[in-house]
Amino acid sequence: SLNIEGLYIPATDKKMILIKDQLKFYSLDLPVFGASTLASNYILSFLESVTGIIFPQEFYSGSEDPDLQNFTEKFKEKFAVQPNMISANSYDLMKICIQAIDSKILSREEFKNYLKNLKTYKSLSGSFNFNFEGDSVIDYYIMKIETDGIKFIKKIRGE
Repeated sequence: SLNIEGLYIPATDKKMILIKDQLKFYSLDLPVFGASTLASNYILSFLESVTGIIFPQEFYSGSEDPDLQNFTEKFKEKFAVQPNMISANSYDLMKICIQAIDSKILSREEFKNYLKNLKTYKSLSGSFNFNFEGDSVIDYYIMKIETDGIKFIKKIRGE
């Protein structure tokens, strides 16, 4: 027999709801870990089905960082919705591009080198840089779905 201690299910929010209901149907009461796709407003309508799932999130608007709170306030004033990961990443990307333009970067190669040498950029979701392979290294927020909503557990550094 298998000795399973938990499940990692990298499903979308809609599929996770169905999967978690199936786990309950078959009395598989295991800890479930999901992907950042669970950071959605849709899943809030099905909390009873998905309670207990733990997942990483790249952006957490509840952070007490003053820059993030200022961004969140202005974003909500302009668009009448809470910002999400896409809006925060878009904002950070534009700031990086503007800094590159201000640095008089004129070619793709110069831009590539600029990004490669970008160290500890303070993004809306935490510090950000690129590793030696060119992949981004960011902070993650570990979240847990509770019966009354999605709760912050802790912040960790991605590798």
